[in-house]
Amino acid sequence: MTLPQYLFAFALAVLHYLSPVDRPHEVLPGWHETVSERASRYNLIAYDVARAALDSCQQMAKPRDCARWYITVALGIAHHESDFAPDVDAGKCYRGRDGKNKRCDDGHAHSIWQVHAYSPEEANLYDVDRYAAVREAMRIVYRSLRECRHRPKDEQYAVYAGGGCRYPKAVVASQELYRYIERAKRAPHTWEDTTWNARHSPERL
Repeated sequence: MTLPQYLFAFALAVLHYLSPVDRPHEVLPGWHETVSERASRYNLIAYDVARAALDSCQQMAKPRDCARWYITVALGIAHHESDFAPDVDAGKCYRGRDGKNKRCDDGHAHSIWQVHAYSPEEANLYDVDRYAAVREAMRIVYRSLRECRHRPKDEQYAVYAGGGCRYPKAVVASQELYRYIERAKRAPHTWEDTTWNARHSPERL
């Protein structure tokens, strides 16, 4: 098992743990998904998130540990922000028949990470390019962890959640986001860890 294969399996396990495909999901007009369709889309999400994690972490001293953390945080946030909804994932956030629904921050937030763009070009990029969207989401996460590093752990995502480390609403939102990330950390990884350890044990090196 190569590291990219391991990270794909790791990400897929987190996805299925957080939001099982056979669990009832909100169905919006025009966005019904079968179990197999959602499972296929999870494969694509896992691939893009794992690829972003590897690209971000491959120069680190412990790239696998770094990438595991990256994947867990990214998917925990996406679960909180969108529950991996198909319309949001496709960049076509459903906002009601009149297009005035409050979803996706009144249409200003993009991708399953609900990132905000600084230009129409960026908005379109995040709508159609999941890899670019997760890279932007994690850029904000790193910034948030850096700027809020002196705050309690569950408040360190306040920049991502609400724009600032000390804004009361941002702190509450960070605490909620933190709970989702912590839940993502509890996803079981028996198969991929066992396979990785078997392939990379000292006896085989």
